[in-house]
Amino acid sequence: MLRIVEEGDATNRERAIREINSGVLIAPARLLRQWLARLKPRNDEGELYLTDIVALALRSRTRVLTVVTDDAAEVQGVNDRLQLAGAEAEYRRRRAHALMRAGVTLIDPARLDVRAKSRLAAMSLSTSTSCCTVGFIWPIACRSAPIAY
Repeated sequence: MLRIVEEGDATNRERAIREINSGVLIAPARLLRQWLARLKPRNDEGELYLTDIVALALRSRTRVLTVVTDDAAEVQGVNDRLQLAGAEAEYRRRRAHALMRAGVTLIDPARLDVRAKSRLAAMSLSTSTSCCTVGFIWPIACRSAPIAY
């Protein structure tokens, strides 16, 4: 790891690297404050890149570690409502698969919506849009409500 480069600012050689930055950064607060104070705009838009902290850390001889995941959904960012809906759909898909592996029969797993801490009831069966209540999973009429993220 030498630095993180925005795609729009990357060279062809840098674009050929098949790793991406998830945006997750962990650093000691004392050092992070120092590095943030040293950030300078260096692109056409005059933006500050938090990712420049990696280069600053390396220049100050701070060890930088990377973590690689085989599952892009674990680190996927959300920048708009469409991406939020996609992340929510992936969560529901994973939750439905886990429930089915645990013995719940879901006729239409894509329509499962688990919104509460839950435990499985014996021989749970979902035949329509399902809501989850504490203690049981069963098909019930669900009311929609505004959700803020």
